[in-house]
Amino acid sequence: MELKLKDTLILKGIAICCMLWHHLFLNTIEYGIWANNLAVLGKICVSIFLFISGYGLTKQFSVKYSNLTVKIQVNRILPFILNRFIKFYLSYWFCFVIIIFIGNLSGYSLQEAYPTNRNIIKCLLLDGLGIMGYSSYLSTWWFNKLIILLYLTFPLLYICIRNKIVAIVSVVIAMVLEQFSLLDIFYVLEGGLFAFMMGMFVAKHNIHIIRVKHINFDSILLILMFFALIFVRFYYPAIRFTIIDSFLAIILSYFVLNLSNRCELRLLSFLGENATVMYLIHTLFIILLPYFLYYTRIPILIFVSLLLLTLGSSLIIRYIHKKIGYNKLISTITDKINNF
Repeated sequence: MELKLKDTLILKGIAICCMLWHHLFLNTIEYGIWANNLAVLGKICVSIFLFISGYGLTKQFSVKYSNLTVKIQVNRILPFILNRFIKFYLSYWFCFVIIIFIGNLSGYSLQEAYPTNRNIIKCLLLDGLGIMGYSSYLSTWWFNKLIILLYLTFPLLYICIRNKIVAIVSVVIAMVLEQFSLLDIFYVLEGGLFAFMMGMFVAKHNIHIIRVKHINFDSILLILMFFALIFVRFYYPAIRFTIIDSFLAIILSYFVLNLSNRCELRLLSFLGENATVMYLIHTLFIILLPYFLYYTRIPILIFVSLLLLTLGSSLIIRYIHKKIGYNKLISTITDKINNF
C-alpha cells in the first residue's frame, strides 16, 4: 500500500470531519442516538492523524536517506527530526498567538483556561511548547503533547522497524503495552504509540493485498472487517479502542487509495490542506459560540456551521502566511539545517 500526498490529504480531510463531529456531539445525547454514536466513532480521528504522521515521517526519511549506510542514516535522523520540530512549532506558534489573542478579546480569558494554576505566565509558556496536555488553553490541544513525544521517540522506533521481523515484534509489543497499560511512565504514548508505529510499519514494509482472479476479494474482506471492528468497538469495551481505531485507520487508508485512483476527492483533499488550523481553532468556536452553532438543533447543520467557521479561519491564516512570507521563512530555516 503506497500512499501519495493526495491520499494523505484526503485522510486528513476525513479525520478533521470526524474530529469536528466528535467534539460537537459526544456529550450531547439530546441531538439523537445516531449523532452520539457517530461522535463516539469520530474518535478515530486521533488514530488517523497518528497513522498518517508515522507513515509520512518514515516515508520521507526512507526516501531521502535510503541509499546511505545504517551508520549515516542514524547520524541524519536527529537533524531530520529537528526539522520536523521546527516546522511544527513555527506553524503552531503562529496559530497559538492568534487564537489566544482572539479568545481573550472574546471573553475566554487565561484565568478561565488555566483555573487550577496561579502562575498564568508559566502555563502560557508550557502551552507554547505544546506540553500542557489536557490543561492547555484549549483542552483538545492535548494531542500536541502526544505527537511531540512520538516525534522524540521516532529515532528509536525507526531502528525498531528497519528489519521486518523486528518490526513485527515491535508492533506486537506496542499493541500489548497499549492494551494492558503495562508501563505507566508511557501512559500518554500508550494512547497513540500503536497507531503511529503501524503507520511507520506500512511505510517501511508494503502490505500486499490479496486479489483472487477478477474478484476484488480484498475489498469485500476489508469491508466486512471494517464493520466487524466497529461492532467490537461498541460492544466489547475490554479491547482498547485505540487499537481498534488503528486498524480502522489502515482499512480507511486502503479505501482512500483505491477511490483516489478512480475519482477526484477534491473537497476532502482541500479540508486536509487546512486540517491543522481547523484542529487548533475549532474548540474555541464551540466555547464562544454554542448558541449560534446549536441554534438549528439539526446535527448536519450544526456540523456544517463549525466546518465553515474553522475552514474560513484556516484560509485567512494561510493567506496571512503567504502575504508575510512565513512559509518561506520556515523553508529557509529547515534548508539551513539540512545543509549543516
